[in-house]
Amino acid sequence: MESRPDNDTENLEPSVGIPAPEGAANLIDTDYQIGQDNYSTSRFGIHVDIHGAVFAFSSLVILAFVILTLALPEQAGPVFESMKD
Repeated sequence: MESRPDNDTENLEPSVGIPAPEGAANLIDTDYQIGQDNYSTSRFGIHVDIHGAVFAFSSLVILAFVILTLALPEQAGPVFESMKD
């Protein structure tokens, strides 16, 4: 098997990430910190860190699907059967 030059790891240049802007650019200085709106707690050795708005919306959507599936099993059955195929 021949080795191709593009597969040779010795000839690869290191990744430099995002290139610097080519013109005049200013950074936007804000007080925002990543995760500042999250709720964090630690109970029984388990650390939980959730974003309130995202968690509330996703849990309501999941709850709605579960309630609809349990309330309308005749209509939900064919939908789930079609997803298997």
